[in-house]
Amino acid sequence: MIPRLLFGKEFFLSVLLLFAFCSIGFAQDAGLSTFVDKEYGYSVEYPSGWTGVTEPVGPIRIAIYRIDGESHSNFNINVIHWPMLEGMSSEEFVTTNLGLFSSVKDSMFGKMPNIDITAPVSGEIAGIPALIGGGTATPTVEGKTHGMKFQTVTFLKNGDVYTLTMGSDQSNFTQNLIVLNSIRDSFKFIPKAPVKGLAGF
Repeated sequence: MIPRLLFGKEFFLSVLLLFAFCSIGFAQDAGLSTFVDKEYGYSVEYPSGWTGVTEPVGPIRIAIYRIDGESHSNFNINVIHWPMLEGMSSEEFVTTNLGLFSSVKDSMFGKMPNIDITAPVSGEIAGIPALIGGGTATPTVEGKTHGMKFQTVTFLKNGDVYTLTMGSDQSNFTQNLIVLNSIRDSFKFIPKAPVKGLAGF
């Protein structure tokens, strides 16, 4: 049985809370910054004017955001290693999870009326098959309701499950998605750092 990797309530709630609690405005710089994760072997570029958590904390590898007046955007990467998936191909991962969605959606999210998850479709990132999903949410934080829209890109490599999440307020989602997609498209794999403790290192 393949773990229900994509549809855990805790994961989506963490995404919503990261978005909802961003409350400091700032201007976007013209340059780009590069985030390098040597443990999982990838890098991603993002606008230098974005802020947030850029030091990995468990499965949350990077969580960055931008607030410009009423326009909000966020982007984060989660990575979890699943030993039982080490022998599974990227293609099989996508196919299996596409088939799981209809059976788990109601049981996982049927009692969460503020979240509407759309069925994922197959796609590609960094040259490997991926699941492209998303949805809308209206979380209420400190008495205020935030209308949000988000997209997710999830893929498997050597037992590591990567999820890239892009979020924005619904009214500006199409405009904000241009920048969010540029961050996503900059994702690339790099050599992993040697594991500490191995002979010769």
